[in-house]
Amino acid sequence: MVSKLRHNANLRYPYEGERNRRGRPRLYGDKVLWDQVELWRWQNEGEVEQGVRLYSAQLYHMTLKRVIKVALLLKTQGSKTQRVLLFSTDIALEGKQIHRFYKARFQIEFLFRDAKQGTGLCDCQARNGQALEFHWNASLCAVNLAKWKQLERSTESRFSLASSMQRYANERFVEMISRTLDFDLTAIKSHPCYETLCNYGVICP
Repeated sequence: MVSKLRHNANLRYPYEGERNRRGRPRLYGDKVLWDQVELWRWQNEGEVEQGVRLYSAQLYHMTLKRVIKVALLLKTQGSKTQRVLLFSTDIALEGKQIHRFYKARFQIEFLFRDAKQGTGLCDCQARNGQALEFHWNASLCAVNLAKWKQLERSTESRFSLASSMQRYANERFVEMISRTLDFDLTAIKSHPCYETLCNYGVICP
């Protein structure tokens, strides 16, 4: 599991002192004081973005009652320092991996959002498991194909499924008009204004 913690999460450093032979072994030691973080106890993994440094450590979470891997992101602007805490239940992960996985989460959410709004991810009424899986795969594949077609047209990294759907509708409309009026579609596509017609009403060409 990879997720985000509160900026003042109740965490403690693992106990590294001597252990008594009798009684239950001590699980944790000092509490992490976020007002004055002891960075010498953390592993410095360098900058992940401009002005953002990443530190990682294995800490004991009081609510989860287990040791987790915490990635601490610090961004200093003037006299203020912003703090973000990410974590994973897999203590073998590096802090940079946790950061990369958490950033990918938003792209996954955008994919499901586009599939729900534009390609009918939730519109299947089948009850058979295989039919449902086929529908979901087809819906998500349609979103990926729309992204691929946009990358073929432009190097713009932004993507809008609504804009892609509008462009395909415009292309279909121009094609229908040209066939109805018996126009040469090849000549229309070579006209400089063809792209303007296709991008009519498009937010992100």
